[in-house]
Amino acid sequence: MSQEVRIGGAIQPVPNGGMTPPKVVSYSPPAYTPQARAARIEGVVTVQAEFDIDGNFKVLGIIKGLGYGLDEKALEALQSWRFSPAYRSGAAVSVIAEIEVAFKSPAPDSDLYIQGMQWMDKGRYKEARILFQTLLSTFPDSKYASQTEYAFADSYYREGAREALVRARRRFEEYLAFFPDGPQRSDASKKLLEIQQRLDRK
Repeated sequence: MSQEVRIGGAIQPVPNGGMTPPKVVSYSPPAYTPQARAARIEGVVTVQAEFDIDGNFKVLGIIKGLGYGLDEKALEALQSWRFSPAYRSGAAVSVIAEIEVAFKSPAPDSDLYIQGMQWMDKGRYKEARILFQTLLSTFPDSKYASQTEYAFADSYYREGAREALVRARRRFEEYLAFFPDGPQRSDASKKLLEIQQRLDRK
């Protein structure tokens, strides 16, 4: 599962010829509202934004919305998105462009968890985390919440790099805080100790 993001529309003030629009560098998938999920609403929220030469952007307004609280969820998601700037003739330029945030009716939480674990087994940790984050934000009361929080932390642990281990430590600590009686609390505690030992050696 991947978030479909489109940058397009009328790019101003520079003509489209020779223009490379801003590109998505990182993002968090937008969350569904309970009412939109119940009504199985799907579609695109189109947002107009002004980008500077560093890729930072300011939302100017919603051009096309979906209702059911999804417009607000699109704006919330955009707060964590990062873009590379637009370029013209090799130079970064400021532009006004449209961001299309796609909403697809989410798969059941069981499907998201199973698919995420399949990505974990293949070493595709980034893809797994996207599914885990979607599960946690869309189904906060899911029976899979505990396992998903643990798997989220474990994905960073398996990557093994120092930065990943630091993130794993934080996620395992959050797992133990939120799920003190979780079935994987013993494993989480052991991995926290191992992470600290590995970080001390790096």
